[in-house]
Amino acid sequence: MSRAFVSENDGWYRCVKHREPCMMADEKGHCLLDHCQQYPEKDKKEENKVPDQNK
Repeated sequence: MSRAFVSENDGWYRCVKHREPCMMADEKGHCLLDHCQQYPEKDKKEENKVPDQNK
């Protein structure tokens, strides 16, 4: 297959949240999905965090 018109990393941008190349990140590094497909356990932990009310 000729790669004359395709760049090496087409569609891959650096995710600012996880600091690595991702197919689901936009030009600014933000995820196009409502939750991360690569790190779902990290997103669930962040959602379930309860702020410390004893402060």
